[in-house]
Amino acid sequence: MELDKMRGYRDALASSELEWRGGASLAHSALQLMDRAVQSWNKAQSQTGDSRFHLATEVRNCMQEAALNVRLAQVLLPSVEFPHCTARQTTMMLQVVVYLMTDMQDSERSDQTLRVLSSYRDSANLLHKWLHETVDSSLMPALSEAQAQLVSLAERLHHLRLALIRAQMSPGDLELFERLLSRKSLGSITMDDVQKEHQAAGARRLDHELLFRSCKTLVVPQPDAALQQL
Repeated sequence: MELDKMRGYRDALASSELEWRGGASLAHSALQLMDRAVQSWNKAQSQTGDSRFHLATEVRNCMQEAALNVRLAQVLLPSVEFPHCTARQTTMMLQVVVYLMTDMQDSERSDQTLRVLSSYRDSANLLHKWLHETVDSSLMPALSEAQAQLVSLAERLHHLRLALIRAQMSPGDLELFERLLSRKSLGSITMDDVQKEHQAAGARRLDHELLFRSCKTLVVPQPDAALQQL
């Protein structure tokens, strides 16, 4: 049925949007962690003893957590190739962790470590922006269009069903049916409503079986050209 197909397509887009937003959130966390790592590394250069060691440990933890967030984002979007924070970049950044404690003892190597940290932070920022822009420029317009087409198709099917029901009713039953329909939607009309309307109408009887007949024989109108392309 075209309505089911369109609903499935809309749901698939909505699911994709959630996954992309989840990936963007993870990228944003990675950016915050790398920013903290850069700040702590800069601060560590002016510290000595235990304070310096604790700052270096914080830098290491932030780097590892940032890499984990990026990898989780990639797991959420397995078929998407990230243009920033690639697997190679992440591996290179994590290699710095191995020599972090010794690198901070040498000013030249310490500067190199800072460049690596800053570069990965900038990549995390670009990845976060790219994921958000993709959602806003591609997924959201497609999702809005699918939702609008779903509503339009549902309304067309609703009116067609009403027309088929009305065509099979006697004038007396049709009068009761229209009276019920003026107060409630078709899907919310219950047997109690029918019985009350029947009692109010005296001897007139509303054919409940006709009112709630199965829609298996419902002829679905041909979808628009835009729907056929989905």
